[in-house]
Amino acid sequence: MPVKFKGMPNLTKALQECRKIATGRTLLAQLGTEVGKMAADIQRRAQEMAPVKEGTLRGEARSGVQFRQASLGLQVWFGGLASSYAEEQHENTHFRHPKGGKHHFLYGKSYSAWSPKTQAALLRVLDKQAERIAREHIGSAARG
Repeated sequence: MPVKFKGMPNLTKALQECRKIATGRTLLAQLGTEVGKMAADIQRRAQEMAPVKEGTLRGEARSGVQFRQASLGLQVWFGGLASSYAEEQHENTHFRHPKGGKHHFLYGKSYSAWSPKTQAALLRVLDKQAERIAREHIGSAARG
C-alpha cells in the first residue's frame, strides 16, 4: 500500500529546502522518522485486524519510508510467507475468521488501518511536524 503525500505545502517546502542546506540530511532524517512512526502505527493496527489462522499473516507485516526528490511516502505491506494469500484474505468479504480478524484490515473501509479519514488526520499531523522540523533547521526559509 504505497501512499504519497501531496497537497502539503509545509512538507513540500521542507523537502525542497533541505537539499540546499548543510543540515538537510538531518532534516530529512527527522521527517523520515515522523513518517516511519506513522507507518509503524498503521502496520500495528493492520496486524491487529488481520485474520488469524496460524498467525503467519500478522507476523509478515512490514512498513517503510520512501524518499524521492521532493516527495516522501510510506508503505505498509504483508509479504514473506503470507504474500501468496494476503491479498485474497484482505479482499474476500465472504471468508469467516473464527480466530479473529476481518477483511479489508489494511485499507479501504472506515474500520481499516488506513482509511480516508485516517489519511486526512495523519496528513494534518505530518504537515505540522514538517513545519516544526523545518523551522528548527531552516528558520525563515520555512515561513512561506
